[in-house]
Amino acid sequence: MIYSDSENRFEYLNSRLGEISGSAAHFAHYSALPGGFLACWADAPGEIIYANSTLMDIMECQTPEDFLRITGGTWHRLVSDTDIAIISGSLLKWRDEGGMSSDMFHFVGNCPSDNSWKRDVELFCRFLRDEVLGDLIYFFIVFARDERDILTDFPSMSRFLKLSNDVESIIARTGEFPAMISFNLNGLKMYNEKYGISGGDALIVSFANILKKYFGIMNCSRFGEDHFYAYTPVGGLENKLNRIFEEMARVNEGNTLSVRAGIYVLDPEDAPLSSSSACDKARIACDYERKRHESCFVYYDKKIRNEILNRDYIIGHIDEALEKEHIQVYYQPQVISQSGKLCGYEALARWMDPEMGMVSPGVFIPVLDDYALTYKLDLYIIEHVARDLVEAIRRGISVVPVSFNLSRTDFVKCDPFTEVVAIAERYSLPRELFKVEITETTVMADINKMKGEINRFHEGGFDVLMDDFGSAYSSLSTLRDFEFDEIKIDMGFMRNFSPRSKAIIKPIVNMAKALGIHTLAEGVETQEQLDFLKVIGCEMIQGYYFGRPEPFEMALETGKRLTRNYEQMLCKSSSLVYSKNAERASDDGRTVVPLSGKPDQESVFRSIAGLFTDIISIDLRSNVCEEVVSSYEMHRFLDLGTRNLNQKLFDAVAALIKPEYHYRLMKFLDFSTIPERLQDVTSISCDFQNVVDDSFFRMELFSLESNERGEAVRILYTARQVDPDLITAEHFKTVTHALRHVYSALVAFNLEERTFTPYFMPVSMMERTGVTSQPYDLARNIFIEKFVSDKYKERVYRFTDLATLADRIADKRQLCITYQNPASEWCLLTYIPSKFEDGRLVQVLTAVRNLAHQKDELPVNLTDLQPNQQIWDVCETG
Repeated sequence: MIYSDSENRFEYLNSRLGEISGSAAHFAHYSALPGGFLACWADAPGEIIYANSTLMDIMECQTPEDFLRITGGTWHRLVSDTDIAIISGSLLKWRDEGGMSSDMFHFVGNCPSDNSWKRDVELFCRFLRDEVLGDLIYFFIVFARDERDILTDFPSMSRFLKLSNDVESIIARTGEFPAMISFNLNGLKMYNEKYGISGGDALIVSFANILKKYFGIMNCSRFGEDHFYAYTPVGGLENKLNRIFEEMARVNEGNTLSVRAGIYVLDPEDAPLSSSSACDKARIACDYERKRHESCFVYYDKKIRNEILNRDYIIGHIDEALEKEHIQVYYQPQVISQSGKLCGYEALARWMDPEMGMVSPGVFIPVLDDYALTYKLDLYIIEHVARDLVEAIRRGISVVPVSFNLSRTDFVKCDPFTEVVAIAERYSLPRELFKVEITETTVMADINKMKGEINRFHEGGFDVLMDDFGSAYSSLSTLRDFEFDEIKIDMGFMRNFSPRSKAIIKPIVNMAKALGIHTLAEGVETQEQLDFLKVIGCEMIQGYYFGRPEPFEMALETGKRLTRNYEQMLCKSSSLVYSKNAERASDDGRTVVPLSGKPDQESVFRSIAGLFTDIISIDLRSNVCEEVVSSYEMHRFLDLGTRNLNQKLFDAVAALIKPEYHYRLMKFLDFSTIPERLQDVTSISCDFQNVVDDSFFRMELFSLESNERGEAVRILYTARQVDPDLITAEHFKTVTHALRHVYSALVAFNLEERTFTPYFMPVSMMERTGVTSQPYDLARNIFIEKFVSDKYKERVYRFTDLATLADRIADKRQLCITYQNPASEWCLLTYIPSKFEDGRLVQVLTAVRNLAHQKDELPVNLTDLQPNQQIWDVCETG
């Protein structure tokens, strides 16, 4: 029979009730319940007696026939087989106990609906003995429409946590331990970028369907994005996971993602344990192998548990450790590879905890990095380095630069540059004693920001080193895009010191040389490693071979030991006297001759031998040379007759280079001008092209001894091969490095293409004009609008007109104009011709100088440019 309630919604009443007097009104008061209500006979068939209209809504029944078709007229179809067994067993027990009033039973499950899928419901069940109808079962059914994930149809997180808490007790009664599994898709963010959000959602749905297949819809949930959870008995779990991985690999014709899974198996020792805690442990296990890209599963075990305990301890005690100085600064020496001379230290952190004992840096530093706390440690280390440097100076000990690490999160939580400057000034220490180490990972985390930060350190007088070079990302592109003073070759190459590692290290060192970047190898522990690095020209060494990380006092003793060894080596070397009979041939056919001279000069020669094809000491006063290393051709020319040494050297080199370089060579090797050219710089260089194979090589002249006027009287001539593709880049780097001492900005304007290319500029200007090539007119308008006062805007507009510039600057070495910036400071804007093609001026360099903040004078006179010269042709570098 079908009845309507007060809102004309239908209810179900079993037709058998008509045969029982007064029974029809028995359930009238249940129609107003806010939830679903179901009354059934407690006999085996479980026939439904009454169902209210709210239950019809939950089951989405449109007609009475729908309700009977879905339920079959029995409550058995409303709950799972497991629940049927539990209810039937409890019913027998209730009857055996005399049918007294029963407790309320609580179940979670799926209620069938007319849309072919089951609704998430809670069922409250109770047994009742009625004098008229006999033994009955009452069901109260509640459905929450908003507790499902819209995308996957899984229960929501809060719903899942409730469900898994109840399932735990049910599975425990079956004799199997339950397990919570956390799932994560590797690389969903990149997948969304490639296939779009809709493509990513489709992949999530596909994965959800696979989980439904193996665990059931009510035992799974998606907590957000690609974070899935499932709850299941542990039996056969690994086989299920492997099948899930296999099926996921075939989704979308293989355009899919791998899966990580973390498993937490309920430990009786942890009971009682909430499902939320179980999810946390499963997620920790899932993230444990987050760097792996293939599908895998990991169990939460004691090892992971101990790591979590350590993590919590570190986070909770880092402030105390810094305050009470449980963290100490250790120093590891760095030496010149060729001589063993001490040249620096790296400052490292060591945690000596009163409870935990020695806490490894490999344990606490990643934790601090994950929780953005490394800035506290790094600033603490820098502060202590400054204190120790001051103490060493007070004792009369010669100090060397100390490098320290800055983490990626340091640049988020504080301003490292300002902090380091403040520390250096507080202790009155020169900035040359501080070297900043930044890992490649830090640089790549925010490329644009880090370019500006590195530039700030350079402008502030600090060297910046790339740490762990070769360990991640694309190191070559990093060197291309960032200006580092030194690279530290990752110690991983030393751990696996194989021919393959050697084949990688050698070109790294050669490339760094060509770019003018210093090199240091970390992790050097054996003589074999040291010998190899010396041969390929790696400049500096750090590793256990020379010294372990040690506290301040012990590090000073190690430094003294290294200094004694170095001095003993010098004394031994100083006994070598030049003799024709002492000549010996090297393995590669070059002539190697012991050199007379002072011990410090000898160490210089020995430290660079092996890097150059020719090394010759020249006394400009006596016109006499001594060959340290020389090729056969050079040795043959220098040994000819009694001609002037200047002419001999020119003839030797001229025979090897292309004719178009002869005039440049004659000027470069002019002995009459070398003393003055080396007066204020340590070296000058010039590049030439070989006539035989078109390769490039570089000649450099170093000042070894000067007279009372500062003019060089003894020099070192060197020659070495260089990569032609890197020559221009290095020249530009040399020029811009020199120009930074005078100008605040340097840009190039191409007159024919009307483009603007910046070489360096202040951060404030960079943020407005950009750091890449762009149309000249756009850059010009931005510059004048933002950096020129209103009074001088029109004047600067006329001065920067490229249409008339070529005529105005003709036959001039430079063109200048003064103006005021918005802060009323006087500035100088200079145009310098920098590139000519077929007599046409095609490019000018534009330099901006703030006259209110003048710096040291440029060590190169840029106005000496000739119309057919590039700017770097006249730049002699120190």
